[in-house]
Amino acid sequence: PPPLPPPPSPPPPAPPPSLPPVGIAVETDASTPDSKTGRRRQRVLLDASQMTGDPASTLYDYADSISLDAQFYLVDTISGTALDQAKIIDLCESAAASATCAIGDGATTSELKLLQLLNRTDTIRGDPLLDASEIEDDGAGSNVTISHANKVEIVA
Repeated sequence: PPPLPPPPSPPPPAPPPSLPPVGIAVETDASTPDSKTGRRRQRVLLDASQMTGDPASTLYDYADSISLDAQFYLVDTISGTALDQAKIIDLCESAAASATCAIGDGATTSELKLLQLLNRTDTIRGDPLLDASEIEDDGAGSNVTISHANKVEIVA
């Protein structure tokens, strides 16, 4: 009998699935109402210590790949006496060109979370955006300390 034709070759392997950025630890937090869509927005804290120096586009690209409509904020914790939120926002927005800054929930005159909205073109920094002397020199607080724990707050 004539020889059988060779079996068809196996299909090429599928491309690997899109992987999340490395070094990620997530802590969930309370959700807040989103008046635009009538649904609740989730806030999650991400450990971004392995991403220092990387472009923020890494985070946005991953969110896009899983159809997640999210914004990413770098978080600095500022402690001191008589903290002036409006002045600290102004300092933040002048320190990072075209930055959008906000104060996190639960802020007091002695402690607050400074949130810097990351754009796709921003770099994930490993140091606080402001230093204590800038805040004190501007009259935005006294006895100021700042910590930056390489955290990114995700709002989705």
